[in-house]
Amino acid sequence: MADLNALLSAEFGSGYQDLRATLPHNPNGPSGDFSLRPLLGLDILAVHHTVGPRDQSWKAIAQTHIKDRGFAGIGYHIGIRQGAVAYLGDVSQARACCRDMNHRVLCVSITGNYETMPLDAADAKALGRVAAVVQGWAQSSIGRKLKVLGHKEVPGQATACPGRNLLVEVHRIATLPDPGTPTGPDAPRLLAESAARQTLPLNRQAALLKRIIADGFLPTSPEFPFDSFIAQRAERLNDGKVRVYYVKAGDFGNVKFVER
Repeated sequence: MADLNALLSAEFGSGYQDLRATLPHNPNGPSGDFSLRPLLGLDILAVHHTVGPRDQSWKAIAQTHIKDRGFAGIGYHIGIRQGAVAYLGDVSQARACCRDMNHRVLCVSITGNYETMPLDAADAKALGRVAAVVQGWAQSSIGRKLKVLGHKEVPGQATACPGRNLLVEVHRIATLPDPGTPTGPDAPRLLAESAARQTLPLNRQAALLKRIIADGFLPTSPEFPFDSFIAQRAERLNDGKVRVYYVKAGDFGNVKFVER
């Protein structure tokens, strides 16, 4: 399992904080503590805004979530505040950010109210980088990328969050091409390069090669003369067993081998 904290730290360096162990936490509140969830159930990266001031601290937001909403702590997993990134709540936990969907979502929130204010360029850039890190982590850890949605677009939600101005950026990020998916090489150049690098010429009559392949082996040498025979070395991938196949010239229907 990839370490999301390490990935975020490597991406953002001094612009990153891991606040998971330092933010206010009230496991005995009205809602009880946040529960663990199977990561294989994750399928959505949900983007939020906090609605409060852009400079509001994560500590203050956590205290509000505990006092006013009865949560066990801050409801988000990752936060972006004035261009800086923080890990707020462990991804292994179902936090409190999307009603009835917390078992499926990884939540990223940006401080500010983007129903009324424009999205700052530093925050937009940070969100794109966070999304890329999260998608790399998801592909490595659970074998798939997450669907990028604004909070209001997550099924079952009735909210204006993340605000219309942030939602534009969410949609832009959601439609970016996957940088991990190659468009494909130039076919003629690739064929020419492969021809230049060929080191294992094939016997046109291919008696040895046909037998090697039929036996589940792969050739690991060109054909070579040995006494009055033509020989070729082969190896089996699953156990490393080695054979040397040989045949008399002109007697290509009588291929034999020795084995190590």
